[in-house]
Amino acid sequence: MQTKDGKVFSISSTEITIGRKGKIAFPEDGFMSRNHAKIINVSGSLTLQDLNSQNGTFINGEKIHQSQKIKTGDKIKCGNTTFTVQNV
Repeated sequence: MQTKDGKVFSISSTEITIGRKGKIAFPEDGFMSRNHAKIINVSGSLTLQDLNSQNGTFINGEKIHQSQKIKTGDKIKCGNTTFTVQNV
């Protein structure tokens, strides 16, 4: 995954948390929850799950309400941070 400012994050473990205190951490993003969302990697297939965040988690501009598969090219928004999924 890559942010707009060029930061790249590899999803190599089976589960990774995004948040101000997550494994993928953005402590400066005040609109992101401490543990905002998680990505689950099962044999290269990625699923995104919101962790009851205050401001929601979005895929391609749509708020998710349950776990949802993500694919190459999808835009994920957590707080004020947007990621682009690459090479799934």
